Formats: sequence, structure tokens, C-alpha cells
Amino acid sequence: MKSFALLRFRHSDLLLQLIRRDVDLKFKGAILGVLWSLVTPLLTLGIYSIVFSSFMRAKWPGVDDTADFALILFPGLILFNFFAECINRAPSLIVVNPNFVKKVVFPLDLLVWVPIGSALFNFSLSFVAWMIITWIFHGSLHWTIVLLPIVVLPLIFVILGLSWLLAGLGVYVRDIGQIVPVITQALMFLSPVLYPLENVPKRFVWLIMLNPLSLIVEQTRLVMIKGGLPNFGSLLLYTILGLTICLLGSRFFHAVRPGFADVI
Repeated sequence: MKSFALLRFRHSDLLLQLIRRDVDLKFKGAILGVLWSLVTPLLTLGIYSIVFSSFMRAKWPGVDDTADFALILFPGLILFNFFAECINRAPSLIVVNPNFVKKVVFPLDLLVWVPIGSALFNFSLSFVAWMIITWIFHGSLHWTIVLLPIVVLPLIFVILGLSWLLAGLGVYVRDIGQIVPVITQALMFLSPVLYPLENVPKRFVWLIMLNPLSLIVEQTRLVMIKGGLPNFGSLLLYTILGLTICLLGSRFFHAVRPGFADVI
């Protein structure tokens, strides 16, 4: 399919230009520029760490130090920020680019990759910051951290499929853009981003694991913090599910695309 041809970088030069423009526009005029991609998650982490560890007295099994508590929260937060940035922008991707809709030769499905690329840039900066801070406090990193791309890749497939679905649907149902941020926020609290899965009552664990973020957050902490190997069987099943969502999202996008020009 045409959309999956993009995975072979058919429009790589155009895509890189769009991502670069997206990053530049996001921080245009800001004194710190792209450093806000690093400062914002660190500030968010600091707030959550203080609130949960000091005010709410939240505990993580085997962790008493506030710094270690923050380092455990950070992987979940940067994953959620990556997911939320892509999904929250998806419903308006076509609506805010009417000029591209009128260009017959422009590959509209490419627009879905732009926030993903931009969010990956932010994710990478945050990830590097986490490694530096961890090295400062502990003096070492687990070698399993190199497996992180294998863990995150299945989530990208899910995000891509959902983004195509929401981008196509958002053209016809503008209310989607208002609902999606509420849903993504709920997904954060219904996944082990801010708390360990062990704290969830056993009768609700299955419900939490239905969240597309839960498995990836757990496996990310496993390779980044615990130094363990990921569950390749679970990741394989998740990848198959992600590719299925990707395919369905792509088909839906191309099915509704002919009517974009009439609505926008």
C-alpha cells in the first residue's frame, strides 16, 4: 500500500524537511529554543516527583530516595508524552493544512509522520537527559538500554495507525479534537506511568494491561532500570497488533481522503 511505501522512505527528503519545520515552528521565538524539549519534561518530572513522593507519600517497591523515585517515573512520563503529543495532534493534521489538501500530488498520509518524527526528537532528548542523570547518581547504566528501540517500535506502529484513523475522522467530526486529549490523559492514569503495576489490585490488572501504554511502559522500565531482557513474546504479539492497527488506520484514511477537499 502507498502508506506503507513511506516506511521505505519513499518521501524521506520531504518528510525530513517537514519534521525540521515542525520542530522549528514549535520553538520559534523562544529564548531556550529546542532546549524546551528537554526542560519541559524535566519540570514535569520534578512536579510529579514532589507531589507523589513528598505530599501524597507514594512509594515504589524498594525505593526510598526521591531521586531514584524520579528516575523510575521518568521513562513512563517520556513515553506518555511521546504518545500524547502524536495522538493529540492527529485529529487536526489535515484541517490545519488545507493547502496540502488541494495539491493532488502531495502525499497527505505523510503528514501523520511529522508529529511522530517531532515527538521522537523530543523523546530522544529526554532519554539522553535520563541517561546523564542516572550516570551522575549511580555511575553506570545497564547494557540492556540498547534494546529500547525494540521495545518502543511496536508502540510507534500503534500510534501511526491511530493517527491515520484520527486524522481522517477529524476532518469530518471536529469534536474529535476536543475528546482525544481527555482520553489520552485518562490513559496515563490507567497505565503504570505514575505507579507500579504491583500496586494495582489483581482483579484490575487485566484492565490496565489493555491500555496500549502499559506493556511498553513496563518493558521500558525493565530494560532501562532493572537491566532485564524484554519479554520478546509479548512484544511480538504487540507488534502484530500494532501492524494490524496500522493497516486498518491506513485503509480508513485512504477511504475517506477523497472527500477532504469538499469538507475543508
